[in-house]
Amino acid sequence: MSRKIITNGGYCIVSDECTLDDAELKKLADSIVKQPKIIQPNFFIDMRYDYKFIQLQALLKITELLQPIIRGNLEKRITEIPGTDQVVVHRTTSEVEIMLPLSCFGMRKQYYRILKDALLAIPTIAVEYPKWSYEIKATLRGIGALCTYVAIRKDEKDKRRELVHFFFPIEVVACMVSPRFGFTKMLTQSLERFDSVYTTKIYMQICRFADKGKWIISYQNLRKLLCVGKKFGRYDNFRSRILKEVETELQMNSNHWFSLAECFRNGNNNPYLLIFNIYSAENERRNLNHYKKTRDKMLETMLETLKINKTTANSLIRKVNIRNYAYIWKHHNRLLAYMAQNSEDIIRNQAYYIRTMEQIIDKEKYSQLVVEQQLF
Repeated sequence: MSRKIITNGGYCIVSDECTLDDAELKKLADSIVKQPKIIQPNFFIDMRYDYKFIQLQALLKITELLQPIIRGNLEKRITEIPGTDQVVVHRTTSEVEIMLPLSCFGMRKQYYRILKDALLAIPTIAVEYPKWSYEIKATLRGIGALCTYVAIRKDEKDKRRELVHFFFPIEVVACMVSPRFGFTKMLTQSLERFDSVYTTKIYMQICRFADKGKWIISYQNLRKLLCVGKKFGRYDNFRSRILKEVETELQMNSNHWFSLAECFRNGNNNPYLLIFNIYSAENERRNLNHYKKTRDKMLETMLETLKINKTTANSLIRKVNIRNYAYIWKHHNRLLAYMAQNSEDIIRNQAYYIRTMEQIIDKEKYSQLVVEQQLF
């Protein structure tokens, strides 16, 4: 369910809030703590690429292989690419060769032809990513091949096994493992369960902005990020075929999920801005006690100080959740101070408080607490 909220010069359509109760959230958070995570380079997350799902999975497999190097660089705050059995650094050609067994993609052998064709096509796909210019001493934004060459061969030690070789420019691999671009932790199990390139791409962004509680991006930039081209030209198709399916899948299979606020201008059928209000099971676990104490204080104020009807107070307090409680608490206190200073002008305290708090809770869903994400 969703509802329409009128704003200056337009309106917002706001999705329902999280449906999990406190006990369910804590249970989910406790289970997630024990699950393995992968450290994903923000360099990958911010790229724009029209990769198929299999091709994106290849990048994730490569990231998984690079985990020991990434963790070592994070610990030492350096950028090094030490060689391993599966990562070979060719200094003379400024290339890094990364090898993966074809079996790691988990596909049946009757589908290997499809898998091989997708992997071999990776060097032909243009990718938009940042590149350092030694001439102007600044980062440029342009387009090039991320991976320059892919080959597949039989393993000489085991003829039943096939290996895929990925060749990258050494500077690209340096960006993959360098703390300079930053990293984001993601749940390995979630990445393995997704079966859509759109879900994987949006999940990466949601993970990156989880600590801020919101990811804000224009509708046009989201289309570019997802590389949908002319597909799903009407927003209602885009919403139902992509956003709604991703929203549902993340709620079922992820440590982070979202509710959506769509900001429209009057007379336009496409939103100009999309606000992903992010829920995080890990944040639920960290903040649960503080959240409960804060919510109880607000409820006590409604019942004891303002003498608001218990049913009405409980209905209002249910809209205060782990994601928005800090924002609501701050404005709750400001509202009480304002009411105290203007008591002579406020005829009915209960009605004024309830109406204003409902507006505060609604506004939080579409307020721009962080600026729209700028790639790179």
